[in-house]
Amino acid sequence: EFKSEVGFDPRQIEELAIILDLKTLYAMAEIDVPAAEPGGDEEADMLARLNQQRNRLKQMGLALHNFYDTYRSFPDHDGPEDDNKGNLSWRVHLLPFLEEQKLYEEFKLDEPWDSDHNKALIEKMPNVFRTPGVKEKGKTSLHVMTGKDTIFNGEGAAKFQDITDGTSNTILTVVGGPDKAESWTKPGGIEFRADETPKELLGKISDQFLFGRADGSVALAPAEMDADEFRRMVLINDGEPLTGFGQAADSGPVQLPAILIRGNVALDQTALLTTFRSAGKPEKRVEGDVT
Repeated sequence: EFKSEVGFDPRQIEELAIILDLKTLYAMAEIDVPAAEPGGDEEADMLARLNQQRNRLKQMGLALHNFYDTYRSFPDHDGPEDDNKGNLSWRVHLLPFLEEQKLYEEFKLDEPWDSDHNKALIEKMPNVFRTPGVKEKGKTSLHVMTGKDTIFNGEGAAKFQDITDGTSNTILTVVGGPDKAESWTKPGGIEFRADETPKELLGKISDQFLFGRADGSVALAPAEMDADEFRRMVLINDGEPLTGFGQAADSGPVQLPAILIRGNVALDQTALLTTFRSAGKPEKRVEGDVT
């Protein structure tokens, strides 16, 4: 449809990103990237920060998949199934798969996370675990969901064949609010409770929260989604289909605040806007200028 209506191949698009409200973008990505210079491109700066956090979750998903390939299961929230289970976080056991083998070898795996020796390593947290709004050194709000019928259930982490709802429909990792930050070496996660919404479970998050799926992909979802939809995303075998991030199945297309497209060819803005407006109902899916 893009090729016929707008006159260019979709592969020529270098970046397609949903622009959320600036408050959300700041909250999701307020670390590591310098603030935009006066007169600079503020939206591009916010996108860079959001993409940085998104890329960290992608790294985490890849590391968890590589762990799985090696051990034929995910680690549990308190480590793999061996004599040292319960001592250190799943994050520590991912270090060899995050190019942090040397740091991993500094840990005493047979001692708890807060032993005198292991506690001294908390301040060496790799940047990949850094999360928005968390200022205290060695703490992160990057978590897994724990509890019965989750991937990290405390009784031996799930295998792919256990995720009968599909890996693209199941949460693997999630970024909570700064108030949910814990020492990165501490075992555990966020305990799932089926009657609570993301806003209630994940702490002081903004209007959206970032999460990684079990297939390795990363997405944003609204914090106000209902508890039933979030349950479908967290549990591995409830057998219920997702309805679209809490959107009722018959409620029509999601209304997006804006869409930014960067291409390596000149775009016909009028034709592009017409294409988006005719792509679904209601007709006016996109308001304002396309830039």
